[in-house]
Amino acid sequence: MANNVLNRMKLFRVAIIDDEPSAAETLKSIVSTFMEKHGYPCSIDLFSKPLSFLDSFQCDYDLLFLDIEMPRWEKAMGTTL
Repeated sequence: MANNVLNRMKLFRVAIIDDEPSAAETLKSIVSTFMEKHGYPCSIDLFSKPLSFLDSFQCDYDLLFLDIEMPRWEKAMGTTL
């Protein structure tokens, strides 16, 4: 029980990486609503370019949402999914 209370006080850091702004905003709204409803404070960062995410990534996110169909991501990683 005490661990649950501590988790609810922690600020969860969420990153959404999607090259479609409307999809990213929709997901941000869903995540924000869910977290607020369940008492989890969160900070959500949006990235429209995978390289801008990778440049700022420092393993400080608790949750990542990655668009799996991003041509620039596939090119940057040298692969297709």
